[in-house]
Amino acid sequence: MIKFEINEKMNKKKIKTNYFDQIFDTVISESLKANSKTEFLSDEKAVKLYQYILTGLLEIKWMKDAFIKEYIPRANQLYFQYQKEWKFSKYKNSILLDDKLLKETINETIRLGYIGLFHKYESFINGLVFETNEFFKDLWNSPLSLDQYIKKEFDINISNNWKLSKTLERINWICNSCKHYNGKPKKPIHPDYILYNEDEKMVFSKKEFQNDCDAIEKYCEIILQFVNLLASYRLAIEENLEDEIFIEPTKKMIETKQNLDIQIKNYIEIIKQL
Repeated sequence: MIKFEINEKMNKKKIKTNYFDQIFDTVISESLKANSKTEFLSDEKAVKLYQYILTGLLEIKWMKDAFIKEYIPRANQLYFQYQKEWKFSKYKNSILLDDKLLKETINETIRLGYIGLFHKYESFINGLVFETNEFFKDLWNSPLSLDQYIKKEFDINISNNWKLSKTLERINWICNSCKHYNGKPKKPIHPDYILYNEDEKMVFSKKEFQNDCDAIEKYCEIILQFVNLLASYRLAIEENLEDEIFIEPTKKMIETKQNLDIQIKNYIEIIKQL
C-alpha cells in the first residue's frame, strides 16, 4: 500500500521535457505515423530532409530566444545606463540628446530582430521546397520541380507564400521597412501602421516582436504540413501518368485526389487566416 502511494506520487511529478525532444517530436511524430522508426531512420533521403527541417526550425527558435531573452533585455539595460550617463554629462545643456534618441538602443535592436527573423523564415521555406523536391523527384513522372508544379496547378508562388497570410505579409513589410528604409515606413504604408509618421522610425514593443516570432513559428508548422500535402497530391495525380502518357485513373485514385483537393483548399484558408 505504501509502495503504491509512493509510485502514484512519483507519477504525478511533472516530468521536464527535453528542450530538443520537444521541438523534434512535433515534426518526426507525423512521419512515424506512416513509417516505422527503423524504416524511417534507415532512409538516407528521409533523414536528410528531416535533418534540414529540424535544424531550420531550431535556427528560427534560437533567433527568437536570442532577441527575447538576451539582446532586447541587454539593450534595455544599456538604455538606462546611457540615460544615467547623459544626466551627468557636461554637454547635456549644449547638445540636444533627448530620451527618444537614447531609446533607439532598444528600438534598433527590435528592428534588427524583425530583419533577421523574416529572412531566417524565408530561407527556411525556400530550402524546404528544394529539399522536399530532392526527396520526391525520383517518384514523380513529370520534369517540373515542386515549386513549378505548385505554380502550374494552384497558381501559388510557394517561395512567396507569405503573401497568402495577412500576418506574414505585415511582418515582411516591417522587415523591408527596417532593412531598406532605415526603420521608416515603406510606401505604401501598411494599413495597420497608417498613423505612423513617414519621416520617423517605427517603434515596436518587445511584446509585439515576441507575438510576431510566435506567429512565424506557427506558420512554419502549417507551411511544413502544406508542402508535404502538396507533394503527396502530386504523387497521387502522377500515379496515372507513365512517361507523361495519361492512364485512366481508378476509383481509388479519383477519391484520393478529391480528398487531397479538399485538404489543400482547407490549408489555404487556414493560411489566409494566420
